[in-house]
Amino acid sequence: MKKFSIFLLILVILGALLYYFFPLEMLVKKAVNKYGSEVTGTSVNLSGFHINLKDGEAGVKEITIANPSGYKTKNAIELGNVDVKVNLKSVTTDTIIIDQIVVNKPVISYEMLSLTQNNISDIINNVNKYTASSATEPKEEAKNDDSSKKVIIKKVVISNGEINGAMTAAPDVVSAAIPLPTVTLQNIGEDSKGTSVADSIAFILNKLLSSVSTTVINSNLANLKDAAGAVVDTAKDTAKEAVDTAKDTASGAVDSVKDTLSGLNPFGK
Repeated sequence: MKKFSIFLLILVILGALLYYFFPLEMLVKKAVNKYGSEVTGTSVNLSGFHINLKDGEAGVKEITIANPSGYKTKNAIELGNVDVKVNLKSVTTDTIIIDQIVVNKPVISYEMLSLTQNNISDIINNVNKYTASSATEPKEEAKNDDSSKKVIIKKVVISNGEINGAMTAAPDVVSAAIPLPTVTLQNIGEDSKGTSVADSIAFILNKLLSSVSTTVINSNLANLKDAAGAVVDTAKDTAKEAVDTAKDTASGAVDSVKDTLSGLNPFGK
């Protein structure tokens, strides 16, 4: 009887843990996929999320952010190694406190369609549109919906990242790798006593992508610039050749008509 009571106690404890923590894993995956896509205007996918019930340490399997339409590379951002430290006492409250998020070795693809258009700027514009819309028209969230929970993120560290720059509009795709400086963010949502998951994602992405753009602009990507110039030069040469060909064709046609008329003239030229 005593053993049976202990067994029941264990079941109750396990049930309570599953009730509080299993939904959290599904909540995180659902929130990142849904709100990430809304914020970026592209497809965002979190492959897996698990949390250690003992110490509140969580891990993310993989997060990918797809490129906007019109770009050749599949993903703009790939986060393969993300470690999260969650305050377990906050999980059952309306505001989840995340002590730390560490992103190691993210890969960012910076694709240039022209000197004035690239995928990172397009995503930043989407993020800014979402932020502006969220500020002027707050979205109503269901009171009983787990996704309505707010979050406070104490610290975010993004390090050892790499930017793969590419000029895909060039006749031959040219690329170059640039190291991404460490990005550190602190106390996200603390001033407002918590912020929505979507707004947190928007804030972190804005800071990350702004750092990517600044790094690319300040770097010496001569080969990409040359490639961009080559596209322009090629277009100019192609246009010039087309005009010259048209001129030659027109001139030849005129001469041919003259010769034909001359042959038909019984009086000669």
